[in-house]
Amino acid sequence: MNQRHLALLAALLAPAALAACAGPLTQTPEAAAPAAPAVAVAAADTATAAAADAKTAAVDTATTAAGSASTTAATAVAATTSAATDLKATAVDTAAAAASATQSAATTAAAPAVTAAADLKAAAVPSAAPTGAAQSIEQLFRDRATLGGKEVTVRGTVVKFKAGIMGKNWLHLQDGTGAQGTNDLTVTTAADTEVGKKVLVKGVAAVNKDFGYGYKYDLIIEDADLTAE
Repeated sequence: MNQRHLALLAALLAPAALAACAGPLTQTPEAAAPAAPAVAVAAADTATAAAADAKTAAVDTATTAAGSASTTAATAVAATTSAATDLKATAVDTAAAAASATQSAATTAAAPAVTAAADLKAAAVPSAAPTGAAQSIEQLFRDRATLGGKEVTVRGTVVKFKAGIMGKNWLHLQDGTGAQGTNDLTVTTAADTEVGKKVLVKGVAAVNKDFGYGYKYDLIIEDADLTAE
């Protein structure tokens, strides 16, 4: 091999050697290409994490909003219930007050009528008269439990008269008061009279008097004085 051949060989080998020497320091586009997938994966991971964070934040926000809405609704229900209870209590109190006022007004309005009725009743059926005053036959029967042995005065019409029975004259007196059993008063006397006469009788009252022979009386006036009227 001559000098010419060696120079040509050196010229051919120099670029290859230079490329071999420069290989560790620089990379060709083909060598750098494998880094692109790694970047894409990292970006995808970042996007996934961001989406997860956004989802978590959205769920938390929705949960908080729902809790607030529930609390607000509960507060509104409680307020409505309290207001309804207050209204009911007020209505009940108002109704009770109105009823009381109505009853009071009715009582006040009725009082004069009740008093008048009591006065009329008292006038129609007076209580036991003072000693010496004439009483009705109905009064005597009504008060007979307290009259035994006491002198009483009564006036009425003779409806029956029998003379000389057990040494006494017997008469039955009525004055229009009383009912069956309390409207006919038996009287014993030494005086004479006749049926249809109006007389004033004064005598001693006897209660549950039993003469025997069937002559028994719840009330009888004995040994009476008669005054014709």
